[in-house]
Amino acid sequence: MLQYVTIRSLVIKKSISNLVMQLRPDICNQVFGKRVASLHKGYHPSLLANNPVAFCSEVSNYEIFSHKLLCLLYDESMFKNIDKRRLVSFLSFLLKHFYAFESLFYSCKNINFPKQKPVIFALWHAHQCGLYANEDRGNLNVMISKSNDGDIIAAATEHVGIKVVRGSSKRSGAAASLALLEKLEQGECAAITIDGPRGPFGVVKDGIINIAKLSQVPIVPMIWYSPSKWLLEFNTWDKFRFPILGVKTIAVYGEPIYIKSDCTPEEAEEYRLTVENKLKELYQYAQDNFDELIKS
Repeated sequence: MLQYVTIRSLVIKKSISNLVMQLRPDICNQVFGKRVASLHKGYHPSLLANNPVAFCSEVSNYEIFSHKLLCLLYDESMFKNIDKRRLVSFLSFLLKHFYAFESLFYSCKNINFPKQKPVIFALWHAHQCGLYANEDRGNLNVMISKSNDGDIIAAATEHVGIKVVRGSSKRSGAAASLALLEKLEQGECAAITIDGPRGPFGVVKDGIINIAKLSQVPIVPMIWYSPSKWLLEFNTWDKFRFPILGVKTIAVYGEPIYIKSDCTPEEAEEYRLTVENKLKELYQYAQDNFDELIKS
């Protein structure tokens, strides 16, 4: 296993550094300095056996490099002169392989995972990485927006075995909703980021209520949490979270929320607020009881 990790981590590191240098060598040299050049040296797979300390250092360097790069990529002004298709392709490759590497160390404990199927998981846009903990990823369908950001996330999502339905409240929403309804009718589950694709943060949109009403499939709120600094928080509208170095996290699931098929607009608004408040309550519960929950 460690030998596999050694080879895979070094191959990914070399591939990423090559692509970065091809895309914007000026930016990379400016931001990362000698780090990028050092990544081109290449390392023999036997590094772990011959020098474990050096190997750990190299893996750490890769993590630091990737983290800095991911943060840099959110500064769109630095890439304004790059063809969008080329940039999206590059970022998809980067995030997909970064997920592949991180999945080797991913650690998440499910709390109160629902036994019934199908269900619709309701989560914040920032907690998308928590879906990797789902115990039945092969039958999970996630709605991801038809945007450049969505293209990047969709590539990584499919790479970890989760199905993708493209659309949002602004683009192809009706078609995406119909596709999700069909999947739910077939007995598969769905996951919807309730405040995506552009916020406001934590505010539930009507879409999930309408889908639950039409499908008569319950909504299960879920949150993803760790107090560790290694669950990174990006400076984005949703405060996107990403795990580093095998940080221990928990995914906490609430009780199912059933939407009446004949609910009125007023009742639909009450359901919307219920989902919104349950997510906040679950997050507070996770914060207050993390130590007990991770050991349970």
